[in-house]
Amino acid sequence: MAHESFLIDNGVLIEYIGKDNVVTIPDEVTVIGDEAFYGRDTITDLTISDNVATIGNNAFAYCSSLTSVTIPDSVTTIGSGAFGYCTGLTGIWVD
Repeated sequence: MAHESFLIDNGVLIEYIGKDNVVTIPDEVTVIGDEAFYGRDTITDLTISDNVATIGNNAFAYCSSLTSVTIPDSVTTIGSGAFGYCTGLTGIWVD
């Protein structure tokens, strides 16, 4: 997956603009911004890189096809509603 799928500014992932079903957050990202993936209902699997420390409010809200998420232990803050209304979510793994 190319970095062109992400709008990133100074380590903050502002928005995902790709169309992939399986998404891996790039290593340069330290913060997943508020609503960065809001409503992206084509994503099924998500892996967050080891450099991410913060997941913003509603970052993945309404990603209804999302079934699994892997969160590294580097994440220290998960915002309100970060995975709200992810109706297909069956598992969250913390590494």
